[in-house]
Amino acid sequence: DMGVKISAVPVVDNDGAHVATTVSGKIKLAAGRYPLRVEWFNQLRDFSLDVTWEGTNAAPERIPATAFWRGVVSAGSATTNFEPGLQVDCFEGIWQKMPDFELLKTVKSGLATNLDLSFRTRDELVGLRFKGFLDVPQDGEYTFRTRSDDGSRMFLGDSPVRITKLKNADVPAPAAASIGEP
Repeated sequence: DMGVKISAVPVVDNDGAHVATTVSGKIKLAAGRYPLRVEWFNQLRDFSLDVTWEGTNAAPERIPATAFWRGVVSAGSATTNFEPGLQVDCFEGIWQKMPDFELLKTVKSGLATNLDLSFRTRDELVGLRFKGFLDVPQDGEYTFRTRSDDGSRMFLGDSPVRITKLKNADVPAPAAASIGEP
């Protein structure tokens, strides 16, 4: 009766109320532009967010602003053009874990050139969601890290999910899977 929500699995899941903590995730990518979503929230006191990447045989570094893009639909056509930057939305609330921002009222929206927390409306009881695209410069295995106080999550790429109506068939048993696994 409530419905079903199917969403992407984060590449990096650094969720929860905690001190500054670093969590990493790896994914194989071909050169190109990928949908990106980074979510962050702060409960009380200190706050931080630092997102880095490292390609195959490369040193970790902050993702440069030149790698972030946002899609802009041209007026009068269905064509999407890309402009530098990210869409950012700010939310206010009390959370122990990352909220579902889709269900919350946005208190401030705008554009950002990078994953900068200065867009927040206050220091405590606040969350940000950055959306756009990430330009990956070359093929390889990438390690992404978020260091955050409190929670953060990073989603990268589309998450195509095949849905099959089972009619009256028995529901299959769940199976464990990893990111990128067929």
